[in-house]
Amino acid sequence: MSSVTVRFNFDQILADIVQEEITVKTFSGLTGPPGPPGSGGLSTVAVAFTSVIKADKKYFSTDTNKHTQSGAINFTVDNAGAIIDGGHVIEIVGDGSTCSFTVDFGLVNTSLNLVFNKVTLVSGTNYLFVFFWTGAKMNVMIGELQSSLQQLLAPTVSNAVWATTTSATVTITDANTDPNEVNTQVEWSLKDAGSWTLGDTVAQDGTSATITGLSDVNSYDFRAKAIGSGYPDLDSNYSNTFNLAIPASIILVQDNFNDNSIDAAIWNEDTDANGTTAETNQELQLTSSGASSASFGLKTDLGYTSANDLLIFQAKITHPDTEDISMTIGISAFPYDANNRVQFARKVAAPITDYRWIIKDGGVNEVNEDTGITTGKDVRIKYVPSTGAITGEYWNGSAWASIGATGNVDLGSDISAFIITGSNGSVATPIIVDDFFISEDNYSTHYPT
Repeated sequence: MSSVTVRFNFDQILADIVQEEITVKTFSGLTGPPGPPGSGGLSTVAVAFTSVIKADKKYFSTDTNKHTQSGAINFTVDNAGAIIDGGHVIEIVGDGSTCSFTVDFGLVNTSLNLVFNKVTLVSGTNYLFVFFWTGAKMNVMIGELQSSLQQLLAPTVSNAVWATTTSATVTITDANTDPNEVNTQVEWSLKDAGSWTLGDTVAQDGTSATITGLSDVNSYDFRAKAIGSGYPDLDSNYSNTFNLAIPASIILVQDNFNDNSIDAAIWNEDTDANGTTAETNQELQLTSSGASSASFGLKTDLGYTSANDLLIFQAKITHPDTEDISMTIGISAFPYDANNRVQFARKVAAPITDYRWIIKDGGVNEVNEDTGITTGKDVRIKYVPSTGAITGEYWNGSAWASIGATGNVDLGSDISAFIITGSNGSVATPIIVDDFFISEDNYSTHYPT
């Protein structure tokens, strides 16, 4: 009895070639292919060896029969006198199942290259290659063949910006060139919440995702992963997490009334002989020394427009407990239009220190309601130019809350702000106004930033 050494090479396409040496034992007196020189006759050749082979992702086809093994086994006979007569391979057996295919080859003196295609293999499974040689067979055992696809590389989320007040654009970099990659999924979550929702699916090698259904009063986290051809083990790990902060509020104009002079770059002043408008003690004070012959106060010198289809007027007014002086703060079409305006005024019956909510459309009071909100709290008017939608809100100490009334009026795309009053007589306690802003961002904080 003698032996020859045979080297099997599993050729990983574009990967390292794994080599194993095996001793082929021959047994005389059995039916089979010709044995090597000195074997004494015919034999059945049984070969067994164990190797750990990692299949490269390139082994898998990209047609309808995806994720099937394609590769090559090279046989090299070290003994130049050994002759392997022609035959074929008809099956691969693993875990009790058989994947059959046939590869025919002719007379081989020193080497044989076996190429097989579209044989689905499972990671960690032992497979038995069954070779038939001129009616007999040689078994080749390949142990723990790892046929799982190589995991895709994780993408990178490099940027995220607000596209609108309810959507964001997320920039990704896809590091994969593998044809088995299908797309990249981009997910979002409220900042640090860890509850992820699929926001957009980007085609392979795509660089930009659009995430809708957001609100720019919140901060969001984004992440992404590359998706393989329907096999979860192909999917990449998640990318880095990129945070998109609450946007800095876009303040179109503001006045804290803290420089002891009316800012002529913002305001036109309406005057009355018995009325005084002045900045005092870092606030705006409107004081009456007698009955007014005309309203007095401030109106903005410019009209303000929004690129975001949203304009927010905010101010705080404190009204003395007297019916002898009125208060009116709000917005109108530009230039100031008394017939088309939205305003907070004082309540007409006790308690007169509460806000009243008025929407005047074409000279008609579309809405005229008491709010139950005491003056001295910040209030704001939200106006959507494209639809004319109006919402009134007040700061409840921790958040903006609806006053419970809405409306609709067309003020056009340019708005003017006003702070005006009138009096029936001398009023010792002034109306006090502070915290004036016009913003085009739906800020959630007490003041826009």
